Amino acid sequence: MSISLRTLKGVGEKTEKLFAKIGVTDMESLLSYYPRNYDAYEEPVEIRSLEEGAVVAISVAVITGVYVNHDHCGRSYGENFCYVV
Repeated sequence: MSISLRTLKGVGEKTEKLFAKIGVTDMESLLSYYPRNYDAYEEPVEIRSLEEGAVVAISVAVITGVYVNHDHCGRSYGENFCYVV
């Protein structure tokens, strides 16, 4: 007995059709589906120890914000900035 993918929260007709394109038609086929490939990373490294061309994981805290300015007509425009600490 197969259980429909639609029993999963957020899976409707559109998502069900996308799954069908990759051969996943029910819960059993979803559980046995494995991606073609994936990246496995070692423990995160410090940014200062990165080497050019290396594929590694890093652990950072991102602090973001937006400056909003107004022109003479009251329209706003902003400058994005991002700091990695």
